[in-house]
Amino acid sequence: GLTTNPLYSLGLRQFFSDNAAYFDSDGDGIYTVKNIGWQIEELGPRKVDAITDAYSVMGGLRGDIVIDGTETSWTWDTFYQFSRSDVTINRQNRLSQVNLALGLDVVVVDGVPECRVKLLNCIPVSMFGTDALTEDMVAYLKVIGGRQDQFTRQMAGATATGTIIDLPAGPLDSAFGMEFRREEFSTIPNSISASGQLGGRGNPPTTNNGDFALFEVFGEIRVPLLAGHPIAEILAIEAAARYSDYSTIGDVVTWKTSLDWKLSEYARIRGGFSKAIRAPNLYELYSVRTSKYEGATSDPCVESLNPTAAQKEMCIKQGVPAADVDSLPERGVGIGVLSGGNPNLDEEEAETLTVGIVLTPINIPGFSISLDYFDIQVDNSITQISAANLLNQCFSTLVFESPACQAIHRTSSGFIDYVEASMINISTRNASGIDLSMQYSY
Repeated sequence: GLTTNPLYSLGLRQFFSDNAAYFDSDGDGIYTVKNIGWQIEELGPRKVDAITDAYSVMGGLRGDIVIDGTETSWTWDTFYQFSRSDVTINRQNRLSQVNLALGLDVVVVDGVPECRVKLLNCIPVSMFGTDALTEDMVAYLKVIGGRQDQFTRQMAGATATGTIIDLPAGPLDSAFGMEFRREEFSTIPNSISASGQLGGRGNPPTTNNGDFALFEVFGEIRVPLLAGHPIAEILAIEAAARYSDYSTIGDVVTWKTSLDWKLSEYARIRGGFSKAIRAPNLYELYSVRTSKYEGATSDPCVESLNPTAAQKEMCIKQGVPAADVDSLPERGVGIGVLSGGNPNLDEEEAETLTVGIVLTPINIPGFSISLDYFDIQVDNSITQISAANLLNQCFSTLVFESPACQAIHRTSSGFIDYVEASMINISTRNASGIDLSMQYSY
């Protein structure tokens, strides 16, 4: 035990013996040390090695469309692409909590400390005091975590482009096509990581995989309205539409329309409006849930932050013992964060308006200046909210059932164990402004 283990100094053993009522309150001889934490420098710096192997193969065919032996203005193009990448990640100089637990469970036999459970080549370990860890102890405690990632993508498509009809102002050009895409990924942790030996917040990493498929058809058209007219050297409208069927979010329709008005050789007006979407990618949907520390973030329940009475009530609801709510100390080293993908994400939706003018002064050859106004609105934006923002939101609104408050998980002692900060869809984002661009070539 702590008071008889010769691995510990006499002073340390006496300290535990003198404070047995605190460390061994039930008198069963098992001493419990709570709420301490540090990074074991003797293990060496934490390093991550990543080895990537990747390749891609692509091929296609193209040609002209011939009708009744006569060439037309129409052409066709097809392609297929396959790509794959394999990534091996090794996390070195990590602490095995299994080895640590075995090494700390020591019995003394004939005055010699031994592991109670002799598994994994167990070596008795001392964690208290300076220079307590020997080289043999460090070698026993140190392990390498890691994982193997694989990503594959297949794409195929076909397009046809050409002139539908010649109008007085020019050809009515168009393009039509279809595309198919499939993406897959898998991640397999090594046995050290999968067994939970590395500790951390949440469950140990597990084998994870995901995929999605997409089929699309699209069409584009350019309609000339005027050409060589006193008010327009060129006036044309363009339109495009795309139907997409995702295996993850279902079917969506996007479109855009634009105006091209060339007043003269030296001035052009342009504008457009579009509705677009961005589907969540594989990382946002299925990425492995991982734990980390978010520094410079404090628990609103700690005594030093002077929580209000209402905030203390929230602390108690979340698991802070009522007896400790007025004196909860700082735990240090930031806040644990559990993050990862979210398979329930919806697509982002965007509406974009642009209007602009381009001038090419006749007396400055090679010079052009453009001025454009833009207004972009994105709904259901996909993002990850930081632990600090979740804590602030929870203890500002004080709604226990809110997603922000439910994301906070505490230990039985009342300290924050981790904050769950996975990918989510948030509300609307807006951006508008003016772009000024000048170019000169010679």
